[in-house]
Amino acid sequence: QERAATRLQAHWRGADGRRATVALADESLAALKARALALLEHNQWWLDKSLQTRADALSAESATAASAILAEQRVAEALQSAMVRGDTEAGEAAAATLLQRRLR
Repeated sequence: QERAATRLQAHWRGADGRRATVALADESLAALKARALALLEHNQWWLDKSLQTRADALSAESATAASAILAEQRVAEALQSAMVRGDTEAGEAAAATLLQRRLR
């Protein structure tokens, strides 16, 4: 009877130990999941910020390019107008400006 009691106690200690190990593993897994989720959220935030920064830069580049194209168009129109009027001096000035812009 004493041996049976000892075996039963050992069995319960082993079961308690297994339960404790499983509980610890569950806690560790939950902590790892939480950390992975936090890293994913941070990476998503960084990616969003990076993409927004790039989009802002592209938008600024586009605005600058559009501005340059409009300025060149105005100079070309001035050149054409000068040619139609026969204004050699204005035509030469517009042509020089247009050439300088295109050489940049």
